[in-house]
This record gives sequence, C-alpha cells and structure tokens, in this order.
Amino acid sequence: MTDKFRGAKSPNAPEIKKHQLSIKSQCNVTSISINDLTVETVDISKVVGIDYPKWCEIENLDFAAEKILLTAGDPTTHHKILRNMLTSENIERTNDIYCFLLFNPMLPQEIAAKFIRASHQQNLEKLGKLSITDLRKRYENLSNNKDLVLMISFLQNSFVEEEASMEWEYEAVLFLRESFTIFARGSNEQKTLLKRFFPGTYQFLEKMCLQKIIEPFLFWTLDDDHLNLFDRLAFSRQFDSRILVVKDAWHDPAEITFCTHPEEFKPLAEVNPDYIYNIESGLFALTNKLIETSDLNEIGFEVISGMGDGYYPTIPFFDHLGELQMVTTYFTHMIDSEWLDHGLEDGGWRLHSHHVPLEMGYLDCDGSFFFGDSTWFHNGPGDDLIVEFSDMPADRYLVVRFIDVDSENRTGAVSVMRDKAKRNFEILFKVFPELTKRNDDF
Repeated sequence: MTDKFRGAKSPNAPEIKKHQLSIKSQCNVTSISINDLTVETVDISKVVGIDYPKWCEIENLDFAAEKILLTAGDPTTHHKILRNMLTSENIERTNDIYCFLLFNPMLPQEIAAKFIRASHQQNLEKLGKLSITDLRKRYENLSNNKDLVLMISFLQNSFVEEEASMEWEYEAVLFLRESFTIFARGSNEQKTLLKRFFPGTYQFLEKMCLQKIIEPFLFWTLDDDHLNLFDRLAFSRQFDSRILVVKDAWHDPAEITFCTHPEEFKPLAEVNPDYIYNIESGLFALTNKLIETSDLNEIGFEVISGMGDGYYPTIPFFDHLGELQMVTTYFTHMIDSEWLDHGLEDGGWRLHSHHVPLEMGYLDCDGSFFFGDSTWFHNGPGDDLIVEFSDMPADRYLVVRFIDVDSENRTGAVSVMRDKAKRNFEILFKVFPELTKRNDDF
C-alpha cells in the first residue's frame, strides 16, 4: 500500500502505564482522547420542568394527544408506566408510539424483545397466502419488471453491474419476505414456482437459511419505509422526546439522528492522517491493552478486514447529550471517503444497508481501546500505526461485527458499544439469538 495516510506519531500521547511499557513504547501509537473531540450537544435543562400544556398551546398541539408520546419518549418515565403503555388498549397503536416505547432505555430488554419478536411473527403470518394460480400470475408479472428484478438482485448481492432504482425497494423487500415464507413453510408447488421464476432468490434463501441469518436480514437490515419497529432505519432515529422538543423536531423525529460523529472526522478526506491506520496483513485487532500475552482473546478480538489490505477509519459516535455510544471501524477504503461521509450522516446506519450484525462478545474497558493491524501481536511491535482511543468511559462494552451479505460474507465493520447503543443491540440479539456466538461461522 502507499503511505498516503501514514503520519508521524502524535505528540499528544497520554502517559504510558507501567504494565504497558514493554509493548506500547515500541509501537507507533496515535492517542485520541474522547474528551478532546468536538460534538454538538443538546441542553435538556431547557425542558426539565417545562409546562408541556403551555408548550403544546404555543406549538398549536393537542396536549392530550401529544402527552402519550412525550411520556413514552422520556427516559425518566418509570418502567411500569412504559410497560402499561405498551399493552394498553386505551392508546392508539401507531408505529411512532411503539418506537418511542421500545427505544426508551427504561423499558426492560426482555419486555422489548418479546414484543418485537411477536410483531415479526405476526408480519410473517400475513405473507405468502396466495393460491397457486394467483402466485403464478404474480411471479409472471414481477419477473417481467426489469427494474424490480434488478433491485431484488441488489438486495441479495450489493455487487451488481447495473445501478438499481431505489423506487422499487419497498416492493423488492416485500417480495423477499413473501419468498421466505414460501421457502420456509410453503407447499412443494409454491416452492417450485419460486425456484422456476426466481432461481437466484431461491439460492439466496437457501444460503441465508443454512447460515441462520435470514430473518434478521429481512427484519433488521432491509429498509421498509419505517413500517418495521426495530429495524436499521429505526436505530438511526431519535426517540428521546426531550431532545426532539429542544431541537424543534417534534413533528419529524426522523430529522434528528440518534447519534453523530465529531467534527474532527469531517470530512474524512481531510482527517488527521495519524487517525487512519493501515491493515497490511488483512487481519484487524481490537484490544483493551497493549501487553504481551499468549492469547489475543484475553485482551480483545481479531477478524479478517473486509476488503483485506487497506487504510481504514475508526470513528467514535456520541448521542446528543454528549455521551459516547460506540466506536466503529469501517472496512471501506479511504479512497471512498466521500461515499463514507455520505453514509455517516445518519450515524453510520445507512452504511449497514447490506449488513447483518453478529455479537462477538464483550470487552471491559478501563480507559482505552486499541485498533490496528494484528501484526503487532503475532510478530511483535513494528512500524504499523495503532490508534488508541483514550479517556473512554469505564464500562463493559458490547462488540458487534457487521457482515456483508454477499457470496463471501465479508466483515464490513466492527463496533464497540455502550449505553443506549449497547442496549438496543442486546435487545436485537434477544430477538434473534441466532446472531450470537457465531465467531467461528464467518
């Protein structure tokens, strides 16, 4: 690789701890303090004790109607109230209300996971009800729609020769979900029709079912115009009612993202070169220490970098209260930094448009995480740059790996998560336990 993003060692490295001296002093480490990064935050003291009836009057809102959302989206609401609201027959059941409740950190994870799983099963039960005659007609019409067929191919494998038109995305998502129900529990005649008209889809479903990742792909990864409750799009949205009030985005929660990344990483093409490291060996390491050990698993995780050898960015994300939520390495070459910038606008969730998240495990942090080529572990310290994020909140972080649903199941990103981001993915893994303990499968 060229040295376009290779930089000198940062002069702002923190004091070296004694137990790290033998390794860290010999490594090319750039230390980035979380406390020194610039993020836009919201002062929620403006809404603490606010007179909501008066606020609704000023905003020309019906307080009785808005009070439900204000309560559902307030993270100080008691969990018993949230649980009652989730099952109450007296509340109009809308996706917005459900999302405010499900993403409220005070709602117990088990309650949220049980509700979401039941919702997914209900959605599946509604699909695949056509007769053989009607199904044949439907497949004949769909197979003649070249734009739709191209979008289906794109969803099954993002590496397609022609650019797919996004206007057919919803129909393509619905088709894949219907096809799954036929593949999973349809009659032999239905399966034969699916295989005859859409052999690529049939093979895709075979592979995904064998790998046990088809349902999370259909219900978390794929976009469905916000009709799903706990999907990738919903993860990107802001459901804290206090923040929405302060940001004057009450009428359009989708306008405000759940989290954002620091100004120091915008745009990526102009980022400090010391922040970008080279994965020369094709193996990426994430650790909580730089010490001598006989087993990397004792201090972190190692995965094959998605695109092999290359320069990759690692980016922290904060919520609008300034609380660190996650740090993510994207295995997209820096030569595509403009595309990455566009994908980061919603907190990075659009970059997972073809990814399925897998739980790698947990990693304790007492202040720092280290990211870089795993060569330093296998071959000893060298010249390769290692990036340290320091002053991290002490916590037990969830480590999530995002695999690209293509023929090779490449790793597209790796994240360490805490706080609300960690909670949301822990719920997701309770909904789809098949996403856990999969490190040896991909």
